[in-house]
Amino acid sequence: MSKTRIVLILCTLSFVARAVLAIVQPPEDLGRYEQITIARNIVQGHGFRMNWPYAPLDSARSAAWASSPALYPGAFMPPVVPIIDAAVLSLPMSEPSNINLLLLLQCIVGGCIPALVYVAARALLHNDRIALWSAGASLLYVPLLVTSATPAGSVFYVAAGIGAVHCCSVAWQRGNLLWQLGAVCGLLSLLRSEFLILGIVFCAGAWIRQRRRGWMALATMIVVVAPWTIRNAVELERIVPVITHPYREVWRGNNPIATGSGYAADGRDIWEDDRFPSIVRALDSVPISPSYELDADAIFKREVMAFVSANPLAALKLSMKKVAMLWSIDVYYPKARHPLYIIPTLALLAVFAGSMVVVVKRKMIGLAALLPYVLFWVYYSAVVGATYMLPRYQVFILATTMPFVGIFLTKFRR
Repeated sequence: MSKTRIVLILCTLSFVARAVLAIVQPPEDLGRYEQITIARNIVQGHGFRMNWPYAPLDSARSAAWASSPALYPGAFMPPVVPIIDAAVLSLPMSEPSNINLLLLLQCIVGGCIPALVYVAARALLHNDRIALWSAGASLLYVPLLVTSATPAGSVFYVAAGIGAVHCCSVAWQRGNLLWQLGAVCGLLSLLRSEFLILGIVFCAGAWIRQRRRGWMALATMIVVVAPWTIRNAVELERIVPVITHPYREVWRGNNPIATGSGYAADGRDIWEDDRFPSIVRALDSVPISPSYELDADAIFKREVMAFVSANPLAALKLSMKKVAMLWSIDVYYPKARHPLYIIPTLALLAVFAGSMVVVVKRKMIGLAALLPYVLFWVYYSAVVGATYMLPRYQVFILATTMPFVGIFLTKFRR
């Protein structure tokens, strides 16, 4: 059987498995997904905006929040997923049908992941057999399949993440895929705002290594990201590259009840709620204006600085704990205690570790090709260490290890 046909079969199986999971586990409480909230507001003519997702204590602020779902312009989320969601929700059908269509779209994108893994592995190792094993193994990592089953849109940035490190690896090694590198880095920055820094590093590295044509990557990335940044400057009256609330993300992993996960020890989500009345009151006091989200995020910045200053050792231990859970299991996430989460995750990590041992011993991959992957893993370990751990973030990062797993698997298939 030809390798093309095998890859097509793997992609079909990936799509079917994702569709089955989406049917078996339909999304509940769509209101908890900020992406859907913003998409609904776009469709209703409010534009890309939403009220800060908290329950006010002040009666006047509570009444204001109830009066409209979008009182000020915002950039609470990176734009790509809400815009995709809005495009689907705007179709003339009932919302349950729209959501099902959105999940179908996500399953189609997820169905392409084995092909992405194959292409990335083939570029790294120049070995069809290893690449096919890596692509096939992606079907066994159940948390990766689940990314298509919720409206969080994580399947989009999982696919873009694999594409970004692959394009960077090829660009640094051979000088190819330069504008593609810039395009996918720009797209991923508008899917995962924290990638912006690493995307610039990827594209600048291509310019340094490839000199004459290398500028294409960074220029393309700027063309992709700049319109959103300009929009934010106009709407929010301040320079906001992608999102407005980075310190809220840092705060969720650095506060008096932080566990390192997005969940507290009692199993509840860590949000600005009844456990943090001083923060809620502070949010109530922020004037409603175009800069609301930035002013609100400043509250979380102060909280983080105060926590870290008062508890430097505890903050350091939390960071180490987050990174440890990233490369193992999030013990606080309720669904992470299921064998279908634990077994595939630990198996993937074990096989990946074995593959990297083989890579180092045999010097199978050149430094220029391997370094983008290593930078991605180190950078995102630092990001999780500074913020907090969630399984969908772990899937995003571990998906980029998939091109390597075929090395270890084929070692026993002579």
